[in-house]
Amino acid sequence: MKKYGFQFYLVAVIIVSICVIELIVLFAWSKGDWLDKVSALLAVIGLYGLALGFFSKSEVLVPLKDVLTELTSPNPIRYISANAYFCGLIALIGARGGKKGMNVDCPSKTLWFLGLFLWIPLTILLILFTILHFLIIAPLTYIPMVVVSAITIKINYSSGDDIVKIGNKDISIKSLVKGDVVAVKGFIIGVPAIALSFLSQVFMIII
Repeated sequence: MKKYGFQFYLVAVIIVSICVIELIVLFAWSKGDWLDKVSALLAVIGLYGLALGFFSKSEVLVPLKDVLTELTSPNPIRYISANAYFCGLIALIGARGGKKGMNVDCPSKTLWFLGLFLWIPLTILLILFTILHFLIIAPLTYIPMVVVSAITIKINYSSGDDIVKIGNKDISIKSLVKGDVVAVKGFIIGVPAIALSFLSQVFMIII
């Protein structure tokens, strides 16, 4: 069995502690009905999970496949490092994009300057998103990532395999998970969370 050092547990405790503090602030200190808060929390977690799943399947983001993999890692050091890299990359894109000069073959100088003007608020939004992601979303989604990682590891490293028949095709659950574990983790988190968020809203209407 692999042994983890002090840093591993320290980072894990810090992430979980931040998550607990955020949940206390959300449910104990903020105003509003508790079902609304649960629904909003599940919606955030669900949308993040679905986004990871779709990004993982996107061919455009193939160069970032390793980063996406680490974003779903149960290892707290790899998890927080990947999130820091991801946030830094987004902020860098926003900051550097506005510094590019106009090419001589630009078909519309008016649209180019309009784009330059619009890039300023876009950069601000990107930087705010990175702060929000690193300080709020990343801690809140760490525990769900650990849970789905345990599920996928159980499937991948079990001695047997489950076969599901869809139409005339036999689909191996183990092969399906190993084919794109990031997408599987994202969808396992995203779909139930969104469904529960929706059901909580329905429940509020009924009561």
